Amino acid sequence: ASVTSSEGGLTSAATTTTLDVDNVYNMSDTKSESQTGTDDNDVITMADSGKQTASGGAGDDTINVEGKGFTVKGEAGDDTINVDSNDFKDGDFEKSGSVQATIDGGDDFDTLVFSDDMNIDMSALDDNISKIEAIDLGVGTQSITSLSTEDVFNVTDTDNILRIDGDSTDSISLDTDKDGSGEWTLGDFKTDTETGQQYQEVTGTADDGSAVTLEISTDVTIEQS
Repeated sequence: ASVTSSEGGLTSAATTTTLDVDNVYNMSDTKSESQTGTDDNDVITMADSGKQTASGGAGDDTINVEGKGFTVKGEAGDDTINVDSNDFKDGDFEKSGSVQATIDGGDDFDTLVFSDDMNIDMSALDDNISKIEAIDLGVGTQSITSLSTEDVFNVTDTDNILRIDGDSTDSISLDTDKDGSGEWTLGDFKTDTETGQQYQEVTGTADDGSAVTLEISTDVTIEQS
Protein backbone atom coordinates (compact mmCIF):
# COMPACT_ATOMS: atom_id res chain seq x y z
CA ALA A 1 0.00 0.00 0.00
CA SER A 2 1.25 3.48 -0.78
CA VAL A 3 -0.91 5.42 1.65
CA THR A 4 -2.36 4.20 4.91
CA SER A 5 -4.98 5.80 7.11
CA SER A 6 -4.22 6.49 10.74
CA GLU A 7 -7.89 6.59 11.66
CA GLY A 8 -11.19 5.35 10.28
CA GLY A 9 -14.12 7.19 8.74
CA LEU A 10 -12.25 8.67 5.81
CA THR A 11 -13.97 11.26 3.67
CA SER A 12 -13.81 12.19 0.00
CA ALA A 13 -10.93 14.15 -1.50
CA ALA A 14 -10.89 17.78 -0.49
CA THR A 15 -12.30 20.18 -3.05
CA THR A 16 -9.87 23.07 -3.41
CA THR A 17 -11.12 25.35 -6.16
CA THR A 18 -8.87 27.60 -8.18
CA LEU A 19 -9.41 31.35 -7.92
CA ASP A 20 -11.31 32.83 -10.85
CA VAL A 21 -12.89 29.51 -11.82
CA ASP A 22 -14.33 29.57 -15.33
CA ASN A 23 -15.79 26.07 -15.74
CA VAL A 24 -16.87 23.27 -13.38
CA TYR A 25 -17.15 19.67 -14.56
CA ASN A 26 -18.57 16.85 -12.43
CA MET A 27 -17.87 13.50 -14.04
CA SER A 28 -20.63 10.89 -13.89
CA ASP A 29 -20.28 7.55 -12.15
CA THR A 30 -19.59 5.78 -15.44
CA LYS A 31 -16.57 3.63 -16.10
CA SER A 32 -14.08 4.62 -18.82
CA GLU A 33 -15.29 8.21 -18.93
CA SER A 34 -12.96 11.06 -19.94
CA GLN A 35 -13.20 14.80 -19.29
CA THR A 36 -10.95 17.44 -20.84
CA GLY A 37 -10.80 21.00 -19.60
CA THR A 38 -10.38 24.17 -21.59
CA ASP A 39 -7.73 26.88 -21.81
CA ASP A 40 -9.51 28.56 -18.87
CA ASN A 41 -9.29 27.76 -15.15
CA ASP A 42 -11.37 24.61 -14.72
CA VAL A 43 -12.46 22.43 -11.80
CA ILE A 44 -12.91 18.74 -12.64
CA THR A 45 -14.28 16.34 -10.03
CA MET A 46 -13.91 12.67 -10.89
CA ALA A 47 -16.55 10.09 -9.88
CA ASP A 48 -16.11 6.98 -7.77
CA SER A 49 -15.75 4.49 -10.59
CA GLY A 50 -12.90 2.81 -12.41
CA LYS A 51 -10.71 3.94 -15.28
CA GLN A 52 -11.64 7.58 -15.55
CA THR A 53 -9.37 10.16 -17.19
CA ALA A 54 -9.29 13.87 -16.37
CA SER A 55 -7.20 16.29 -18.45
CA GLY A 56 -6.96 19.87 -17.26
CA GLY A 57 -6.09 21.76 -20.43
CA ALA A 58 -4.06 24.97 -20.48
CA GLY A 59 -5.48 26.86 -17.49
CA ASP A 60 -4.74 26.80 -13.76
CA ASP A 61 -6.96 23.82 -13.03
CA THR A 62 -8.15 21.91 -9.97
CA ILE A 63 -8.72 18.17 -10.36
CA ASN A 64 -10.41 16.31 -7.52
CA VAL A 65 -9.64 12.59 -7.62
CA GLU A 66 -12.38 10.20 -6.55
CA GLY A 67 -12.16 6.44 -6.89
CA LYS A 68 -9.60 4.01 -8.28
CA GLY A 69 -7.92 3.25 -11.59
CA PHE A 70 -7.81 6.95 -12.47
CA THR A 71 -5.58 8.87 -14.88
CA VAL A 72 -4.91 12.55 -14.20
CA LYS A 73 -3.19 14.83 -16.70
CA GLY A 74 -2.71 18.38 -15.52
CA GLU A 75 -1.27 19.56 -18.84
CA ALA A 76 -0.30 23.27 -19.00
CA GLY A 77 -0.90 25.75 -16.19
CA ASP A 78 -0.40 25.75 -12.42
CA ASP A 79 -2.63 22.85 -11.48
CA THR A 80 -3.85 21.50 -8.13
CA ILE A 81 -4.62 17.79 -7.79
CA ASN A 82 -6.50 16.67 -4.67
CA VAL A 83 -6.30 13.07 -3.41
CA ASP A 84 -7.06 11.26 -0.16
CA SER A 85 -6.30 7.85 1.28
CA ASN A 86 -9.47 6.31 -0.18
CA ASP A 87 -7.85 6.79 -3.60
CA PHE A 88 -4.85 4.63 -2.67
CA LYS A 89 -6.19 1.44 -1.12
CA ASP A 90 -4.36 -1.88 -1.40
CA GLY A 91 -4.59 -3.40 -4.86
CA ASP A 92 -6.13 -0.34 -6.48
CA PHE A 93 -3.22 1.99 -7.15
CA GLU A 94 -1.09 -0.89 -8.46
CA LYS A 95 -2.40 -4.30 -9.40
CA SER A 96 -0.50 -7.37 -10.58
CA GLY A 97 2.54 -5.26 -11.34
CA SER A 98 0.69 -2.99 -13.77
CA VAL A 99 -0.08 0.66 -13.16
CA GLN A 100 -3.74 1.23 -12.29
CA ALA A 101 -3.59 4.94 -11.51
CA THR A 102 -1.30 7.74 -12.68
CA ILE A 103 -0.87 11.44 -12.00
CA ASP A 104 1.05 13.63 -14.46
CA GLY A 105 1.13 17.30 -13.50
CA GLY A 106 2.28 18.44 -16.93
CA ASP A 107 3.95 21.80 -17.53
CA ASP A 108 4.35 24.71 -15.09
CA PHE A 109 4.00 24.55 -11.26
CA ASP A 110 1.73 21.74 -10.13
CA THR A 111 0.70 20.81 -6.59
CA LEU A 112 -0.44 17.44 -5.25
CA VAL A 113 -2.65 17.84 -2.15
CA PHE A 114 -3.02 14.94 0.31
CA SER A 115 -6.04 15.13 2.64
CA ASP A 116 -7.12 13.03 5.65
CA ASP A 117 -4.97 11.64 8.42
CA MET A 118 -2.55 9.31 6.64
CA ASN A 119 0.95 7.95 6.30
CA ILE A 120 2.49 8.45 2.87
CA ASP A 121 5.19 6.19 1.43
CA MET A 122 6.46 8.05 -1.63
CA SER A 123 8.72 5.13 -2.55
CA ALA A 124 5.58 3.16 -3.35
CA LEU A 125 4.15 5.98 -5.49
CA ASP A 126 7.11 7.37 -7.44
CA ASP A 127 6.48 5.22 -10.53
CA ASN A 128 2.92 6.56 -10.77
CA ILE A 129 3.43 10.27 -10.14
CA SER A 130 5.35 12.64 -12.42
CA LYS A 131 5.94 16.35 -13.05
CA ILE A 132 4.80 17.49 -9.61
CA GLU A 133 6.58 20.53 -8.18
CA ALA A 134 4.91 20.70 -4.74
CA ILE A 135 3.22 18.44 -2.20
CA ASP A 136 0.70 20.06 0.13
CA LEU A 137 -0.01 18.08 3.29
CA GLY A 138 -3.56 19.37 3.51
CA VAL A 139 -6.30 19.00 6.10
CA GLY A 140 -5.50 16.42 8.77
CA THR A 141 -2.30 14.94 10.16
CA GLN A 142 0.05 13.55 7.51
CA SER A 143 3.38 11.80 7.79
CA ILE A 144 5.67 11.17 4.84
CA THR A 145 7.32 7.99 6.04
CA SER A 146 9.68 7.41 3.13
CA LEU A 147 11.12 9.87 0.61
CA SER A 148 14.39 9.09 -1.13
CA THR A 149 16.45 11.18 -3.53
CA GLU A 150 15.35 8.84 -6.33
CA ASP A 151 11.69 9.40 -5.41
CA VAL A 152 12.14 13.15 -5.84
CA PHE A 153 13.96 12.62 -9.14
CA ASN A 154 11.04 10.50 -10.41
CA VAL A 155 8.08 12.63 -9.32
CA THR A 156 9.41 16.09 -10.24
CA ASP A 157 10.24 17.83 -13.51
CA THR A 158 13.75 18.34 -14.88
CA ASP A 159 14.61 20.87 -12.14
CA ASN A 160 14.40 18.05 -9.55
CA ILE A 161 13.04 20.42 -6.89
CA LEU A 162 10.11 19.38 -4.69
CA ARG A 163 8.45 21.80 -2.26
CA ILE A 164 6.57 20.38 0.73
CA ASP A 165 4.00 22.49 2.55
CA GLY A 166 2.18 21.58 5.75
CA ASP A 167 1.62 22.56 9.36
CA SER A 168 2.83 21.61 12.83
CA THR A 169 0.80 18.38 12.80
CA ASP A 170 2.71 17.07 9.77
CA SER A 171 6.08 15.35 9.58
CA ILE A 172 8.56 13.87 7.14
CA SER A 173 11.15 11.16 7.80
CA LEU A 174 14.47 11.59 6.01
CA ASP A 175 17.66 9.56 5.90
CA THR A 176 20.04 12.44 6.65
CA ASP A 177 23.80 12.55 6.98
CA LYS A 178 23.45 12.95 10.73
CA ASP A 179 25.64 9.89 11.21
CA GLY A 180 27.71 10.48 8.08
CA SER A 181 25.99 7.91 5.89
CA GLY A 182 22.60 9.38 4.99
CA GLU A 183 21.41 10.41 1.53
CA TRP A 184 19.99 13.83 2.50
CA THR A 185 21.83 16.90 3.81
CA LEU A 186 20.02 19.62 5.74
CA GLY A 187 20.79 23.04 4.32
CA ASP A 188 19.96 26.73 4.56
CA PHE A 189 16.62 28.42 5.21
CA LYS A 190 14.90 30.53 2.58
CA THR A 191 11.77 32.66 2.47
CA ASP A 192 9.21 32.74 -0.32
CA THR A 193 9.00 36.42 -1.23
CA GLU A 194 5.34 36.14 -2.30
CA THR A 195 3.91 34.21 0.65
CA GLY A 196 6.43 34.91 3.39
CA GLN A 197 6.59 31.17 4.16
CA GLN A 198 9.97 29.95 5.32
CA TYR A 199 11.49 26.72 3.99
CA GLN A 200 14.55 24.65 4.77
CA GLU A 201 16.51 23.34 1.81
CA VAL A 202 17.51 19.68 1.93
CA THR A 203 19.77 18.34 -0.82
CA GLY A 204 20.90 15.00 -2.15
CA THR A 205 22.01 13.15 -5.27
CA ALA A 206 19.92 10.79 -7.42
CA ASP A 207 21.25 7.50 -8.77
CA ASP A 208 22.36 9.07 -12.06
CA GLY A 209 24.30 11.81 -10.27
CA SER A 210 21.65 14.52 -10.65
CA ALA A 211 21.26 17.01 -7.80
CA VAL A 212 17.84 16.93 -6.14
CA THR A 213 16.40 19.44 -3.69
CA LEU A 214 13.61 19.50 -1.13
CA GLU A 215 12.14 22.78 0.11
CA ILE A 216 10.36 21.84 3.34
CA SER A 217 8.12 24.26 5.20
CA THR A 218 9.56 25.06 8.62
CA ASP A 219 6.11 24.27 10.04
CA VAL A 220 6.64 20.60 9.09
CA THR A 221 8.68 18.47 11.49
CA ILE A 222 11.74 16.80 9.93
CA GLU A 223 12.46 13.46 11.61
CA GLN A 224 16.09 12.51 10.96
CA SER A 225 17.32 8.94 10.84
